[in-house]
Amino acid sequence: MYSGTTPHQIGTDLWKNFSAGGLTSFGIKEDGTLWAWGFNTNGELADETTTTHYLPIQIGTETNWDTVQAGIYSTSMATKTDGSVYYWGNNYFGEFGNGTDYIDYFFTSPQLTPNICVTSLSTPTFEQTELRVYPNPAQNRLFINIQETQTYQIYSILGVKISEGTLAVGSNIDCSNLINGVYLLNLTNSSGNSSIQKFIKQ
Repeated sequence: MYSGTTPHQIGTDLWKNFSAGGLTSFGIKEDGTLWAWGFNTNGELADETTTTHYLPIQIGTETNWDTVQAGIYSTSMATKTDGSVYYWGNNYFGEFGNGTDYIDYFFTSPQLTPNICVTSLSTPTFEQTELRVYPNPAQNRLFINIQETQTYQIYSILGVKISEGTLAVGSNIDCSNLINGVYLLNLTNSSGNSSIQKFIKQ
């Protein structure tokens, strides 16, 4: 990872995801830990303090963080590997998805977003080798090598459902209307077992 007016490396660890907001930055290391640095006057780094940090500090001790997105208005959200969505910071315009809007205090640690991830995101999954999503990144069509008809849902990286449908063997999913970004594809077979695949739309 790099930052500053000229590129320079931040530490020597490997990172799998990162996001820079208005005054804050977040990253997830390959070991699944969440790290933050930057402006923290209102606790927007989620470390339960109001101390600004100029070097990455670990947020909590969990090792199952998957993605993170820093917002512009001191609002940030992240997902865990089980599909759950967490938020922290301020909630000026209902960004948290918890049924409220402007409040006069900040959440200074990750809070679980209720009712945004469906149950199927946490059901038992297929072996990862059984399914292959291609091309990935995709532009107009997304193909999956399934062996039976399945239902599918496409979610944004923050867990908001974008579309759903039924996928027959040999068919494909039209993703031409998706904006560029990272998405989660949830597939469910006739037995009710689900598999979550991540893909990129270009």
